[in-house]
Amino acid sequence: MKKLILILLLFPFVAIGQTYEDIISIDSKEQFIRIGAENGYEVMENNGNSVKLALDPTYEENEVVAAKAFAEFGTGGNSIAVVFTFWKENLWTKKNYDDIFSIVKEKHKFLEIFENITYYAVNEKTEIGFKIEKGWCNVVIGKKN
Repeated sequence: MKKLILILLLFPFVAIGQTYEDIISIDSKEQFIRIGAENGYEVMENNGNSVKLALDPTYEENEVVAAKAFAEFGTGGNSIAVVFTFWKENLWTKKNYDDIFSIVKEKHKFLEIFENITYYAVNEKTEIGFKIEKGWCNVVIGKKN
């Protein structure tokens, strides 16, 4: 599961408007797309086991070059990973990251630090991790089916 999360982190994505309740409830590709659509996201890519979403994307030569927000979902084996990245310099997106982090830190037990991601146990099957790097605040969710 952690390898899948690391693969998803290679893509610099931003997410705004997401809440702890939204992201922790994602348990399938369909749920991820539904929550994204309810928050105004467009599907950029849907390749069987992975989906990439963008909020208000800007296109250049039919390719997305910028957006207000991005999110990514992927499956591998018997687990799923969801990655949101918040731009640290934007007060609104940083607030979303801080709000989610505060809830997790208050409600859940610290697990470990792996590849500079601090993980907390939500339950036996779900972990949520946080990483700040190069101006980006990452929230990663890993779930075992």
